[in-house]
Amino acid sequence: MARRPKVMTNEAPTQQSEEASGDQPKQENVVTDWPRALLCPFPSCGARQLSSAAKDIKPGVKECIKCRAGLTPMNRAPDITPETKQPTREQAQTQPEPRKDEPRPGGGSRFAHSSGSTRDVAAPNPDDVGETVSATWGEELYSPQQFCTFRVGSFTRTTKIREGETALDAKRRIYAEMRQMAEDERHEKMSIYLEALGHMFTVMKGGSK
Repeated sequence: MARRPKVMTNEAPTQQSEEASGDQPKQENVVTDWPRALLCPFPSCGARQLSSAAKDIKPGVKECIKCRAGLTPMNRAPDITPETKQPTREQAQTQPEPRKDEPRPGGGSRFAHSSGSTRDVAAPNPDDVGETVSATWGEELYSPQQFCTFRVGSFTRTTKIREGETALDAKRRIYAEMRQMAEDERHEKMSIYLEALGHMFTVMKGGSK
C-alpha cells in the first residue's frame, strides 16, 4: 500500500508555544485605583477606614483594620473630608446683596457706628422733657449656708426726663442709683448675716457639750 506524501505547509508549529503559554500563570487585574475611604460591609463592625491604612491581603482585597474582613473597592465609603462646593456663577448672581445702611423715618441711621454696632442712638427730644420713666432693680436672694438666706431689694425708682436727656439716659441714671442702694444693703445684711450665723454656731456648739 503506497504511503501518502506529506504535505509541506508554511505554518509554524504552535503546540509548543501553546504548552509554554499554558505553564505561565494568568495575570490578574490588580486594583490600583482604590477609593480614599472604605466601609466594612458587616453591620456588627461597620468600621470606617482609610484605604491606605488597610492591609493588602491579595490583589484587589484589603483587610478591615477592626474585624479583619475582606474589603474590596466596592466597599466605598463617603469621603472623610468632603470638599466644600463653591457656588456657581449663576448662584452667586441670584444671591441677594446685603442691605445697605438706609435712612430711617424721623432721621438717624439704622446703625449707630460704622464699626458694626446696631444700637440705636436717639437724639434728645425736647417734647420728652418731663415725661415719667420707671425702673425696677430685682430682688437678690443669697444662701451662703443651707436654709439660712438673706435678701436684697427689690427697688423701684421713678424719675422724669430732664432737659438734654433721652428716656434711656434717665433710666440709666436711676439704675445707677439703685445699684448703689443694692450694694449698701447687701454689705449691711451680709455683716448681720455672718454675725447671726456665728452666734448660732456658738449656741449649737455650747449646747452639744
